[in-house]
Amino acid sequence: MKRRFWNGLLLLAALTLCACKVERAQEAGPEPVEESQTQKQSVPLPSAAADSLGKTDAAGTAGAEASGGADSPAAPEAEDGIVLIQGDDGSAVRVRLDERGIIQGISGAFGETPVIPLTITSEGDGSISLGLKYSGDGCFRVRLIPNDKGATVERLYKASGAVETFNVCLGSGNTILYDECVSVRKTEGGCECVFDDHKKSSLPNLVYTGDSTYQSYGGMGGLSFKYVYTKEGDGISVVCSRIMPGELFEEFAGCHVTDIAADDRMVNLLNYIITNYFSDMLGAMLFPVLMGLPLDEVYLHDCIIRSDSYLVENDTGYAAKCLNETIPGRPWVEGEEGDGVGCRITISSQSSISVLVISNGFVSNNPKTYTNNNRVKDIKITDRNDEGKSLAVTLPDSPEPFEILLPFSSSEIQLEIQSVYKGDKYDDTCLNYIRCR
Repeated sequence: MKRRFWNGLLLLAALTLCACKVERAQEAGPEPVEESQTQKQSVPLPSAAADSLGKTDAAGTAGAEASGGADSPAAPEAEDGIVLIQGDDGSAVRVRLDERGIIQGISGAFGETPVIPLTITSEGDGSISLGLKYSGDGCFRVRLIPNDKGATVERLYKASGAVETFNVCLGSGNTILYDECVSVRKTEGGCECVFDDHKKSSLPNLVYTGDSTYQSYGGMGGLSFKYVYTKEGDGISVVCSRIMPGELFEEFAGCHVTDIAADDRMVNLLNYIITNYFSDMLGAMLFPVLMGLPLDEVYLHDCIIRSDSYLVENDTGYAAKCLNETIPGRPWVEGEEGDGVGCRITISSQSSISVLVISNGFVSNNPKTYTNNNRVKDIKITDRNDEGKSLAVTLPDSPEPFEILLPFSSSEIQLEIQSVYKGDKYDDTCLNYIRCR
């Protein structure tokens, strides 16, 4: 269960869109340690897929005119449109929409977030042409071709004249979007990217939890961002933070977002792609809004989760606080000798807890980490304020969120592992996350 950390340039990460390899969980046997011997460590979010939409590199701004040239005229202003993003600092991004709600013009800025000026042209055949004023990888024009499954994206490269083509498809059931390499799948109250082949993808590397999006540039020193949403009238308030070493959140901007999600999923898909080429950071921030995901899932966010022990391996701690997150590759792993039967997890909140949502096992971009490690099977849930109240539950052997309606409400509950599903390779028992309501 070792993890690799990619080194890279932090300050240039915001100008790239996920041109990196997905960090995969390694298959090495862990050495259990007791909690008193452990240190809580920062673990970066999952790395992003390579060759994503709107990718730029270190040539980004510095090579703007050289990449764009006369073939990429300055982007038209959208002053006659609506304000999509209104920054707390007075900055604004405006968009102009056609009768279907598809973005026809986008301009402005949000704080110091990097943007790539675009020209947007609707063609007679129903396709949409995007002219990029500059691009670090040499792509200067993008064509979006709607089809019955989603959209074909053609990327034209200035120097070589090469054309790169890929498809982004609208999913069904629990799948929101997918391409040849990655699928964006629904989770309890949100969504996450699942990497089947991380070499190349057009989709973002993010996790959305119902009120927060985590965006990762894992290949650039682990630089990551968090966007927290609150509904306000007909719009959404967003607080933007950097995820710093030590799992600290450094707030750097706030804004108000106008909800332009349409009933037509194709419109939402095209708007996401257009916005993502304008700015990959803004594309990730706007993803749950543009894709019409629920923004009002209410979970308790003041929960403090502790455990009898947790595993530390190679300075990475799989501590109980990981259960508060829904990020692949960051489970809680018990640190007991043996399989962890008898290990206890305690959850405290200032509010009463009456519902638990549990995702089982070690969930990462490598599916083998789930089957190689133990999963929790039977648990006993006890009201710590009245230990005469308890509930025995059998969890399914699946990472899919499992909802438990408690027969009591309490501000402090305890989960005790009674039995486990055995892993194929290791004797470490893992839980992906716990959400409380």
